[in-house]
Amino acid sequence: APTYDIKFERPPDFNVYFAVTVQNLSGLPNATVETAIQNAIVAAFIGSDGGTRARIGSTILATRFILPVSMAAQVAILSIFIGSAPAPVGVSQYVQIDQAPVTSAANIAVTFI
Repeated sequence: APTYDIKFERPPDFNVYFAVTVQNLSGLPNATVETAIQNAIVAAFIGSDGGTRARIGSTILATRFILPVSMAAQVAILSIFIGSAPAPVGVSQYVQIDQAPVTSAANIAVTFI
């Protein structure tokens, strides 16, 4: 049987950051709300909420995360920003064709005002 060399490249991880600001009205402790928001964003990011996951060569819109955050934490969302560095101020993030988008709770800052 013939053998073939197959070569492929895995793109490096591309960290995506979020800055979420919510109104401080919940009766729940802020830490509980923060965890719920972070979990909702991570779930939406990977598509486990039934929506589109973040992908290579795509634009990720901050608006994609409004409904999951609202449903998970039942808070008044004042803003959701997204970007490629901590403390983002953008509303979208383009992921190059040679980058694999990733995020985690550590990349999601939640501010209560």
